[in-house]
Amino acid sequence: MLALIAAAPGCANAPRSTPVQLSIWPPVQLVPEDWDVHGFRLTLPYGENRDVAGLDLGLANIVEARASGAQIGVLWSQAEWANGAQLSPLFNFAGVLHGVQITAIGANNAGDVNGVQIAPLVNSSVTDLQGAQLAVGGNDADTLRGAQVSLLNYSQELHGAQIGLLYNYAATMRGFQFGLMNFSKSASGVQLGLLNFIQDGPLPFFPLVNLSFSRRPAQY
Repeated sequence: MLALIAAAPGCANAPRSTPVQLSIWPPVQLVPEDWDVHGFRLTLPYGENRDVAGLDLGLANIVEARASGAQIGVLWSQAEWANGAQLSPLFNFAGVLHGVQITAIGANNAGDVNGVQIAPLVNSSVTDLQGAQLAVGGNDADTLRGAQVSLLNYSQELHGAQIGLLYNYAATMRGFQFGLMNFSKSASGVQLGLLNFIQDGPLPFFPLVNLSFSRRPAQY
């Protein structure tokens, strides 16, 4: 029925979309991968579509372009651009994330993030993150404007706070580091921990508390 509607006169150039999609394994699905879904998609076990707006539920959810709403995957969820929530036990991926990624036992990965990543293992933002990363294992963000909380935290450029039980690293730090060991090449802020290192600071090393208010950018 959906295919007949798309083939009707005057519909050739219309955007192809459906309110409901059921996928077993592409191309075994109600509508092809290049259709949009505005409503509900169920993938058992695997499905692909261009855009999905609404609820995306299944074992492995793949959206080639934009996912708006909620992706809930038994294994993983993936979208080039995610607006909303990605919830999966193992793995979530988004090229750009505006919202939240939560995984129960695995990891989250995204390019640009404006929101929150929560994982027991690792959170990663390849470029910029505005928001927060919360993990047990570790957090990684190239440029961070916000907070990282984990055992291990890493950022090339930090504007905000790192709270790490074991180790915090920021090449350039503007803000606050709290952990057993803190390291920064250039800093304008405060470090609290057993071992505190600011490579270009007035005190390259000082226990318990170290301060620096340099404005010189670090050389990566």
